[in-house]
Amino acid sequence: MNDDKVLLCGFPKAGNTWVRLFLANYFNILNFGATESLEKKAAIEIFKHNIIKEIEEKTPLTFKEGFPKVYHTHNSRLKTPEKIEFFNQFDKFVYIYRNPYDLIISFFYHVIVSKSKPLFLFIEKNGLKKTTQEIELFFLIHFFL
Repeated sequence: MNDDKVLLCGFPKAGNTWVRLFLANYFNILNFGATESLEKKAAIEIFKHNIIKEIEEKTPLTFKEGFPKVYHTHNSRLKTPEKIEFFNQFDKFVYIYRNPYDLIISFFYHVIVSKSKPLFLFIEKNGLKKTTQEIELFFLIHFFL
């Protein structure tokens, strides 16, 4: 394992959590001889997720011993000098990409399962077909433009 600092980026529901679970369990077995899989919460905590605090407070990067130096974010678009400065600390970037259609459907069902009240009100008011069109438009604007 080298000392490269890696920023793992990807849109929500693109497979970010799956990749982090895989990496955490792989290195837990490799470096610590684990015989059981880490629980999702424990595996996710190994790799930093909420980088906004580090960006705003300019705190130094911290990593868990025995695991790759990986941070994760859904917020990878460079918009501010603070973000650019923060992202410049990384040696490599890995962008997780998933078929946009699959991603939209997965995100839609994720929101439905999490019982997002605003989305349910939107569905009641506008109907499901209009809702999926709005979500597709949101993804197109946010993800591709």
